[in-house]
Amino acid sequence: MELTRPGTRALTLWATLHHLGRTGATELEHYLALAAELRSRIAAHPLLELRAGGPLPVACFRVRTDAPDPDAFHAGIAQYVQDAGRAYLATVTHQGETILRACICNHQTTSADLDTLLDEVTRAVRHHESRPSAHLPGPGRPGAHSEG
Repeated sequence: MELTRPGTRALTLWATLHHLGRTGATELEHYLALAAELRSRIAAHPLLELRAGGPLPVACFRVRTDAPDPDAFHAGIAQYVQDAGRAYLATVTHQGETILRACICNHQTTSADLDTLLDEVTRAVRHHESRPSAHLPGPGRPGAHSEG
């Protein structure tokens, strides 16, 4: 595969390195270290299970649940966390399952932000457990439970 022509992956890599410079490129280690820390915390968390990680600043995980529709449950967890506005989670399909995906991509992210993310996931799970037959609405939506 030709990677030296415009529009290829090599050009994208060159543009990124050109924009960031040598110092900026080495600062990527910050993202990678935080992602590794997050993956370790998820693996040690009693409610969570790590599903995918790797060399990128990403952690993919699920909540240990016996929900009748675990995919909808996880989509609801991500929506609840996003609606709360203190952390961001996306969902992605991995090996046929909907899982939660956290990506470290802000240079200001700290270990305290990882605490916030995990606290928000735990809050969303507790919200769901308090309403096992209800949909998981986010904060501020009709039927949402405000937690202080």
